[in-house]
Parts: sequence; structure tokens; C-alpha cells
Amino acid sequence: MKSLFLLLTFFCAQSFANGRLQCIDLFAVRFGELKSNFQHDTRYDVLVPDTVNIKDQCSTSHCHMYTWSAELENSSGIQIANSYLDAMRLYDQTLAALKSGKTDISLGSFAFESRNSIRKYGIIPESAWQGSKKFIEQPMYSHLEGALEAILVRVAWTVANSTDSALKTFAKEEARREILLMIENVTGKLPTEFMHENKTYTPRSFAETFFPELYVPIVDVRMQNVNVVERYKTGARISLKMDFQRSEKMMRQVLDQGRALFLSYRHHRQFVDPKTGVMSIEAFAYPKMAIALSPALMSRYSKWGGSHAVLVVGYEVDPITGRVRKWKIQNSWGEASGDRGYFHMYRDYFERFAWGFSFVKDENIPLPAGVKPPKAAKVPTKA
Repeated sequence: MKSLFLLLTFFCAQSFANGRLQCIDLFAVRFGELKSNFQHDTRYDVLVPDTVNIKDQCSTSHCHMYTWSAELENSSGIQIANSYLDAMRLYDQTLAALKSGKTDISLGSFAFESRNSIRKYGIIPESAWQGSKKFIEQPMYSHLEGALEAILVRVAWTVANSTDSALKTFAKEEARREILLMIENVTGKLPTEFMHENKTYTPRSFAETFFPELYVPIVDVRMQNVNVVERYKTGARISLKMDFQRSEKMMRQVLDQGRALFLSYRHHRQFVDPKTGVMSIEAFAYPKMAIALSPALMSRYSKWGGSHAVLVVGYEVDPITGRVRKWKIQNSWGEASGDRGYFHMYRDYFERFAWGFSFVKDENIPLPAGVKPPKAAKVPTKA
């Protein structure tokens, strides 16, 4: 027993250079878990009014649409039928693949393109959706996506191996009908009209009536470590590149106005605690050589990880530095994930993995000098 005690004492007394864990880490917390001495709380200095139910995107790659719909709900108070948007996205992107001759269905999107898709599909309220809400669950969603891609493959093979232009056209037209039939067989009929408060709307006319801000330009910011401001494109949006300090200031201004914002980041789950919702690099026990890679190394070896979109609804300021200590994140993974559906993104995680944010243009939020506001998006005249 004495020998064992001496052995443990010697083991713990070592400093373990070259990136090895210290004794306190080995005995206080298991590898890769949240450190017991990490100081976490759920206090925030600024919070957007909580009026939106936590959403669950299930098996889809539609985090971008779930984030925008949560932002729209927060400003309007109307609950949006995400099932309709899920079905329309799958249908629209399958047809896009068919038209281009591709055999894979691309469902992810960036903030600006995602918002344009919602304008294209229109919106229906949750109360008007009569179709299924479970088709996005597994295994049904994988079965549906796989069946749709099988149709795309067969059409691609026909086009590649036939010299008959009429046969190629027929194959594509038949595929269009089969795609819609298959989707509606699982999701229910995709509505072209519906009743709301005793009035008839199309999805587009409903969006125009109840969500006019959907047609207001957005500010789309790419964050970078370089201490510059750069305007790289204008149009139906104001697109900027800014360093993290200026980006943080602008994000705080948006939240100070009571508005949530769309955040894009690279999700690295080894630095996320699924129980508390803590997102932080320093909060987890890893050997020095295994901690988060620098942006340069992630770029060099393509280790950025999968991109994800969430809604930022609050922040806490460090009283010593005056910088944001953590951001409150509303996710779309259901209430069982994180802190009842919310996550807490600490500054180290934010500055390592966040890469962009977007928000509806607001005259109360000043933009860098020299940036001209774009024209508002054109509201469709036909549904």
C-alpha cells in the first residue's frame, strides 16, 4: 500500500511537458470532458425577448432556414410551419439537381441564399399546415432522400447513354412528376392556398403581408483576424469583411436593439458539452497537442469541420476587459439538447470557429464609412 502511495505521489509530482495532461486533469476529469473547475454560469447582460419555441431540424441540413424562421417569428409573433419549408427545400433542390444533371441533392446554404429561398417558397403559419411533421425524422428522411437520388441517377444514366433527345426530355419530365408524387406521398399535399383569419393566402402573399422585413436588405458579415473593414459586394445585401473586434461591436448593437441575429460557425463537438450547452476550448480536458487547431492549420489540412447556423439571442460582458465573455445561442436541435435547447458560446470558441453573421438592416445600427445601402428586395407581384 505504501509503495502504491509513493508511486502515485511520484506520478503526480511530474510536470509532464510536451503536451501531456497534468495530474490534476487526469484525476479530476476524464479525457475530453468538461473540467470541474471551469467557471460557467447562465447570466447575461442583454437578452432578446424570449418569444420563440425551440425548433428541431431533426435529420435535415436546414439549420439555415430554421435560424431565419426563428428570427422572423421573434419579430412577428407568428409561428411558422417549418415542415412546409422543409418539404419545399427538398423538392426545390431535387429539381435543381435534375436540371443541372447532378445526382446529389444539396440542402445546405449560406445566410443570404437561404433567405432568398424562403422568399421564393413563401411562408405558411403552423396552424395552416395539414401535412406530416414527422417526415424529417429518421429513418424516413434518409429513405426519402435516397429514393429521390435514385431517380436522379437513373435520369443521368439515360441522358448520358441515349442519343434520342425526345427520350431525354421525356425522362426528365417523368422524373419531375415522380419527384413531386414521392415527396407529397410522405409530406402531404404542398399547399398553394390556405385560410388564415378568414382570408385566403398563397404562401408568398402571406409572407408579403405578415413578414415585410423578409424583403428588407440584410447585412452579411464575414469575420476574419485581419484588422480591416472591406466591402466585397453589394446588391440585395450589404456584404462586409471585418475583424472580430468590430464584428463583436456590431453584433452587440443588433442585440441592444432587441433583435436576434444569424450566426454561422464551424461546429466542433469535442469542445461542446451536450448537457450544459457550454461551448469553449479551454473548458475541456485535452492534452496540449490535441487542443483546437489554429485557423492556419485547419485551413492547411481541411479540418474546419461542418458549418452550422444558429440564432444569437444574448451576450454577457466581461467587467474587466469590456469584451463579450459569452454569447447565448438558440439552436435548432430540440429542447433536449444543451441547456433546454440553448447553448453558451464562450469567447475562445467564438473567435476560433465563428466565421460570419447576418441581420436585417436597421438604420439604428451604423455601418462602416463608405458603404452605400442597397435597394430593398423586390416584392413579388405574383404568388
